[in-house]
Amino acid sequence: MSSFEAGETVVVKGTTKDEDGILVTPAVSTKITVLDPAGTTVVDDQAVTFSAVGVWYYRYVPTPPQVVGSHHARIKAIDVADPERASITDTEFSVVG
Repeated sequence: MSSFEAGETVVVKGTTKDEDGILVTPAVSTKITVLDPAGTTVVDDQAVTFSAVGVWYYRYVPTPPQVVGSHHARIKAIDVADPERASITDTEFSVVG
């Protein structure tokens, strides 16, 4: 798990690939949701930024009062108009005091 200092910008990065392992930028959307250590949603279904085909990032600055501890991020990529075919990735990062 990656660790960041309180007040530091957290950059969540990843890639999106098709079933053959080829990098793709989903046609419909790629969005992120972040939960703080108390389980409160602090980023709700926000679009990520693509820096290249299939390569994305999202910048997040944890704000008080609950910044220290383990944060959970869920990234959902939808490449077709059928949300049942979504790709979901979960990751965590820690903010230390």
